[in-house]
Amino acid sequence: MSDPTARPWRSPRRRSPGVLSTAAAALALWLLCLCSGCAADTDFGGIWHGIAPTQGPANDLLYGPNGEPLALELVLGEYGPDLAGLLRFYKQGSFVRARDANPPDSECACSLLYGGRSAGGVAAFALRGCLPGAATKVEVRTRATLSRDDLGVLQLKLVVDEPTSAHHAKAVVVTLLPQASASEVSDADLLCPVGPTAGNPASGQ
Repeated sequence: MSDPTARPWRSPRRRSPGVLSTAAAALALWLLCLCSGCAADTDFGGIWHGIAPTQGPANDLLYGPNGEPLALELVLGEYGPDLAGLLRFYKQGSFVRARDANPPDSECACSLLYGGRSAGGVAAFALRGCLPGAATKVEVRTRATLSRDDLGVLQLKLVVDEPTSAHHAKAVVVTLLPQASASEVSDADLLCPVGPTAGNPASGQ
């Protein structure tokens, strides 16, 4: 006679192979990143280098005295969602030869960043001062955004945000490549060098 209180037998539940394979793949990817030091899309700290394009339809904002390409160096520190740092401008030739031996020779050589924040894989900050090229002789407010393209390459977009200026809404996009991690930034990297002229008002020099 069967026991009426006994529970009916059920076959063990099998987990979906798709769920298991997905979890295993995620674990493998996490371990790979842990071992190889993968950089997240939200990592902006460190030193970044880029070259603004030659003056033309794609760039009517940043360029050298004769319209030649201009070199940029962005130094960023991350403090939670807050960003701090500076943006330097160099003539392309001297920048490539030796940065420290050939400091910027423009009154727009260097600007401190302010209001820097990052969220959702995008960072934003502002600059206040002149810019080599279109706004060499005037002080303008510039908004900047950092984001990565489909290939994961960092893009810096600068847009003049000065409604009363003739340069309002002028913009340029510069591709940035990593040069040093946040832990490799030295004290010298955090200084705004100035040339023989008065210096950028935004640099405090």
